[in-house]
Amino acid sequence: MFPRKIKIPTCFHSLEHEGPFTKCIQCERPLDDSLYFIERAFHGSEPILEMAICEACREKICEELSAESMERIRVYQEERLDVQLRIERLAEAEQSDPDDMSPWLSECVFTKKPRSECSRYQIMAACYGNELLADVMPMLVSDDAIEEMQRLMSKQTRDRLGDLVQEHFGQPSEFADGPAPLLF
Repeated sequence: MFPRKIKIPTCFHSLEHEGPFTKCIQCERPLDDSLYFIERAFHGSEPILEMAICEACREKICEELSAESMERIRVYQEERLDVQLRIERLAEAEQSDPDDMSPWLSECVFTKKPRSECSRYQIMAACYGNELLADVMPMLVSDDAIEEMQRLMSKQTRDRLGDLVQEHFGQPSEFADGPAPLLF
């Protein structure tokens, strides 16, 4: 039955805190009893950005993004992701090992590009307290899909997401032409 709740796997832990995320990056409220999202960006196998953001802060930031960008990204995602097929495939995969995250994170949900072929990628999960909510998420988004979605974003949206990175992480050189948070 989806969403299935499981203990948050280490691939969604914070390297900085050496364990699960404990507070929202934006408002710094504890994540104990709330819905939140984890997003981690990788260059090869090295994490270059990681964050957890509560649902309230995510919604507030999304309201600051252009409506046109959000609509273009929504259409992009709907055209490329068969939610029902994904849930069915994952339900079959979890019968062999319910705690194995690899079926969720082995390929891009939008392009089907294998993770092993991605120079950069992002993984995302929806969580509640200390549990990951496994249904459509967790998911992996490839470098190709990230670039395609960033091209669909208005300057206002790209700037706002860039500001989020700058505010919380500084502007590392990896982000000059790399991923910014997707927050979807």
